[in-house]
Amino acid sequence: MPKFGAHAFLWIGEWTTETGNHAIEQAGQAGFDFIEIPLLKPEQFDAASHKKALREAGIEATASLVLPKDAHMPVAPQKARRFLSGAMDKMEEIGNTYLCGCIAYSLGTLTGQAPTPEERQTVIETPAEVAEDAKRRGITLGLEVCNRYETYMYNVLEDGQAAVKALRALGYDNIELHGDTYHMNIEEEGFYKPIVACAETLGYMHMSESHRGLIGTGTINWEQVFRGLTDAKYRGPLVLESFAAINPDLAAATCLWRPPNQPPGVLATEGREVARARLVERVRILHDFERLRVSVVFDGRGADIAIERPTPHTTFSVVYTPGGMTADDLIEQLTVQAAQPRDHLGFPFRAVDRCVGELLDLADFERQPGALVEQFEKAGIDVVDTNAQIAKLAIRRGGLGRVGHGRMLTNAHLSLIHI
Repeated sequence: MPKFGAHAFLWIGEWTTETGNHAIEQAGQAGFDFIEIPLLKPEQFDAASHKKALREAGIEATASLVLPKDAHMPVAPQKARRFLSGAMDKMEEIGNTYLCGCIAYSLGTLTGQAPTPEERQTVIETPAEVAEDAKRRGITLGLEVCNRYETYMYNVLEDGQAAVKALRALGYDNIELHGDTYHMNIEEEGFYKPIVACAETLGYMHMSESHRGLIGTGTINWEQVFRGLTDAKYRGPLVLESFAAINPDLAAATCLWRPPNQPPGVLATEGREVARARLVERVRILHDFERLRVSVVFDGRGADIAIERPTPHTTFSVVYTPGGMTADDLIEQLTVQAAQPRDHLGFPFRAVDRCVGELLDLADFERQPGALVEQFEKAGIDVVDTNAQIAKLAIRRGGLGRVGHGRMLTNAHLSLIHI
């Protein structure tokens, strides 16, 4: 299930026991599903304390890192391997299963030329050893691609995908491509084409503005980004990566010495809302042109279900589930309530499934629906209709895919069409 997370640098510049727990708390309060932990100093990471903080905040965690300069993998592969092993030790202690970032190079280490054949070979052989170790631990790796001013190893998604495919060819299916819109804005010829071209390997996305501040206030073409993710049928996490504070260890390598353009609270809450608004807008277009009854369902954290109508149309709604219930849970309950659930999940949904890649099993919906369905219906959102029209639409457009933590459904319950 795709989730929406935030990098800890939205709130803090340096991760310590105290500041890390503060960031975890803030991420939970802001409504994110998980926090990305900058695991830059594994030896100082207080796993027991942070595990407790994550549990209390009710969120999960991923981890990212940058190899130290003296562990730059192309020239110091064994140091890099030991550093990554230590990082995964800490991840296991908190139950974290995803490690991404600059796992094959350090930032700010530049040679003035492209990687040599020997360096390229090293950053296949050593990550293979790391992937083997990670696989035993149940950890997935994400190889991030960064711009030319920070590294000379992988600068465009195509380069990173080639490395990921080489590792997968060796039998390591627990490695993915980690994209970042900030770096793409510098290196790529647009956003749509490279995202779609790397659909096979892309598994983690940093949503970062051109100036590292509030998304939607820079030069990133977010319409291209979301359209690309949609057509790529992207199912991985979306991570808001805005920097409200400057990490002293990365300031020079990343050229981050100017103060952020907004305070942490604004970057976290407004950044999340900008991303959600982009998703809602894409669905609104579908609603307007295809004359479908549509609701976008997000995971919420309030005590009760919340329903918003961002347009004058009563047939278009944005819904937030109550705390403890996911968007998928609500959609499943709504699906159970369909007057003809087998028609609802028959040909039309199987057709959609071929586009979206997720088939719902009727056996999963045997449980009794709760009172939330009644609340939903009282709000004027129907739960019964034919699904053939939207299935045909999905097929005609090649599938809508999933690019965020919103779920889309109509009165025909498009619980299979995730955007």
